[in-house]
Amino acid sequence: TIQKLIGKDFAEETDSPARDLFGQFNIKLRNKIMMTVNEAKGRDNFQFDNLLKNLVDAHTITTADKHSKALTHNNYTRLIFTTNEDNPIHIEPTDRRNVIIETSDERLGGNPENDEYWRKMNQNLLEKEQNLFDIYNYLINIKLENWNYNHRPITEIYKALKSHNSPLLWKFLKSKIMETKKNKIILGKTTDVIYELKDWAERNNYKNTQIPNASQLEMKLKELMSSGIQRGKSGGYTKWKIIKCDLQMFFENNGSWENEEQLDFIDDDEEEHIIDPYKDL
Repeated sequence: TIQKLIGKDFAEETDSPARDLFGQFNIKLRNKIMMTVNEAKGRDNFQFDNLLKNLVDAHTITTADKHSKALTHNNYTRLIFTTNEDNPIHIEPTDRRNVIIETSDERLGGNPENDEYWRKMNQNLLEKEQNLFDIYNYLINIKLENWNYNHRPITEIYKALKSHNSPLLWKFLKSKIMETKKNKIILGKTTDVIYELKDWAERNNYKNTQIPNASQLEMKLKELMSSGIQRGKSGGYTKWKIIKCDLQMFFENNGSWENEEQLDFIDDDEEEHIIDPYKDL
């Protein structure tokens, strides 16, 4: 359909992004405005995650074909992925590139009524030149002077994928703040956190996920010190704790909090009767 609207010179499609987008001979990308990846697979998009981000952001790209010289040119390509997979693309906590749309299954193929619906759609709309011209004319006349590309739609499926792909440590910390009403949650020493994180990961079927070592974990926790993680000394050891309300707000602001309602917590005055072995943290 897109090829019919803007021409084959400017629109292309592939079912092999490893070859046509990220491979040595990526000639299909040359001078394209739209590239559609059909039946996109998570294993491809996760494997080439950094290359995919560069393809989205780069002002210029280099394309090549067999037996011809590589050419560097302006990059105007916009990518569309269609898929039936549950987790087709890696949505990072700081993602600013993707829009995820989940279509309705009301007209799912496989029964005579729906098959007839799509046959008529193609026959009456997409195969008639005047109808295609009307669609093109409508799109080309949309006013974009005040359009801000940062104001993209944030859908429920986008939020779900973002939460699903959030770092393992974030998921662990979310579980900690959901299991208690206390606003201050003691994590303990770095080695204690690693042991509990490993145990939690195994119990929640994250068996193939790499557990950070002590230095890696400390670096990741330090990154959250302005967002609800505190560090202090107790008994000669560095120890960590969570400020629940702050950390939950951080997750909410980053689209990594699946629960819509605000969790209750005990404020500092109500916590006075709770024995805190690391009260100097």
